[in-house]
Amino acid sequence: YNSRLGGETVPSGTVNVTGVVSQYQNTYQVLIHSIDYISVGEDNDPPLLTGVVVNDASWIEVSFSEKIDKTTAENISNYSISGDVTITGAYIYNGTKVLLYVTGLQKTSYTLTVSNITDLQNNAISQTSKDFTSAYGNSVGLEEIKSSIKIYPNPTTNLLNISFEGTVAKTGRLEISDMNGKTLLEMNELSFEQALSVPVENLAEGIYFIRLISDEGIINRKFIIKR
Repeated sequence: YNSRLGGETVPSGTVNVTGVVSQYQNTYQVLIHSIDYISVGEDNDPPLLTGVVVNDASWIEVSFSEKIDKTTAENISNYSISGDVTITGAYIYNGTKVLLYVTGLQKTSYTLTVSNITDLQNNAISQTSKDFTSAYGNSVGLEEIKSSIKIYPNPTTNLLNISFEGTVAKTGRLEISDMNGKTLLEMNELSFEQALSVPVENLAEGIYFIRLISDEGIINRKFIIKR
C-alpha cells in the first residue's frame, strides 16, 4: 500500500525495468524508484520449451515460456517424437501450452523435438529437444477399461460419439467441463452398454474434459471442439 508504484499501471507486454537489485532474507528483489523506471521494451528472444507432461496415452502437454503464435503452435510438422509415436493434432490453450494428440505411446522414455514455433513478436524457437517419460501404454486393469472407451471424432464440431467395447459399468452419468473445471453439461442415468451421442454444438471452440462416472470409478478424457 505504501509502494512508490501504488496506483500506477505497468505497461503491458515486454517491458524494460531499471532498479537496484538487493537481497532480503535470502530472497533477491528489484527496487524500482518510480513508474518512470518501467518502460515499454522490445522482445527479441524466442520462446523456450519449458516442460513436457504426458496426461494419458493420447495427450501430451507441451509448455513454453511465453505466449506463442497459434498458427505455428498448431502446425504438427513443428513437432517430432522419437520412437514410433505419431502426432496427429496440436491444439494451443492458455496462450503458452499446446496439447499434442498422439498414437503409439508406450511405457518408456522419449525425446520431443520442437522447431519453428514463434512468439507474438515473431521470434522463432530454434530446434530444441526435451526428454520425457510416459507412464501410459500396454497397461492393464483400469487402463484396459479406459482403453475400451472410444470417443470420436476428436476433434469434433457438433457431435461427440462414445462407444463402450470392454467390460465397464452398465449405468452411470456423464459430465463435460472446460479447462477451468466449470461443468457445462451433465447427463444422468445413462446406459454404458450402448453407444452414446452427445451434442456439443452449443460449446465454443476449445479444449474440454469429459468425465464418465460409475460405481467402478471415474474415467476422464480430453476432447477438442474445432470449427
